[in-house]
Amino acid sequence: MMYLKRSQKGLSLVELMVAIVIGLLLVAGVTQLFANNRLLYSAHENQSRIQENARYTLQVLTEAIQRAGYMGCATRNASDIINTLSNTPVFTERFEDSIQGNRAVGGSWSPPPDSSISSPLTGNDIITVRTGIGSSMRVLAHNSATQRIELGSNHGLENGNIVMVSDCINAVILRVADVDGNNITYDNSIELQLDISSAQITRMVTRSFYIRTNPDGFHALYERINNESPQELVSGIENLQILYGEDTNQDGSVDVYVPANAVGNWRNILSVEVSLDAIATGDNVVPAISGGTVEQLTTSYQKTIALRGRLP
Repeated sequence: MMYLKRSQKGLSLVELMVAIVIGLLLVAGVTQLFANNRLLYSAHENQSRIQENARYTLQVLTEAIQRAGYMGCATRNASDIINTLSNTPVFTERFEDSIQGNRAVGGSWSPPPDSSISSPLTGNDIITVRTGIGSSMRVLAHNSATQRIELGSNHGLENGNIVMVSDCINAVILRVADVDGNNITYDNSIELQLDISSAQITRMVTRSFYIRTNPDGFHALYERINNESPQELVSGIENLQILYGEDTNQDGSVDVYVPANAVGNWRNILSVEVSLDAIATGDNVVPAISGGTVEQLTTSYQKTIALRGRLP
């Protein structure tokens, strides 16, 4: 019987090293692909977050600016509005000026902002609107002897709230002195010369919007209502720039857009142009390109908003 001898050999050292190198290259390629995909996913996620933050910011500013000067049925019809809060109303009580702003100029603002607006970020404009909030409530009864106004249940008013009482022709701005169930009272020095049978009451507020640095070190949009502490609304917002559309010849249309320090008369403002930048507040997410540097993702947005109460 004949046997065939079959030669059996293992890998040589060179072949083994070549195989290892090829394997390492494949692993490195897969690792790099995974890292790039993860970076791109992070970029898309941050882009979505930026868009959502910008959308919400513009929504908040749009709602506030559109309602600037809203005073219930007195918005267009009232011929006489009496402010009884003070002979020299402070910043949060000047409801005759339903909108005003402060232009960032260098390291300050023009005109200077009220001291109640704390820690605004230089280089960013400030905007303030004064308006009624919520729905106007019908006045059910009025006792002038006891300065008592009866409202429906769940009116939501509290001591110290500023309200406007109007019969749609005349209006009085006053402060709520006390709340007792469905009734509110006001200072006995105030005389309401209104047709109570058609009177409404609207809560009035002053809302200021501006950019400041939040506790995490990011730039954010803040809102301050009346004398309350400022509240952060949206993180990752900066470079807030605002122009005001002014009707300089009282023909009911905007003639020029100017910054706050160039407005001739705040009562002639018909619209507002808002520009801002939204930035990623997480890790740097823009991939470096062949030797370039990783940059923070930033997107710019702009919107023009009309004041509803001043539309023709």
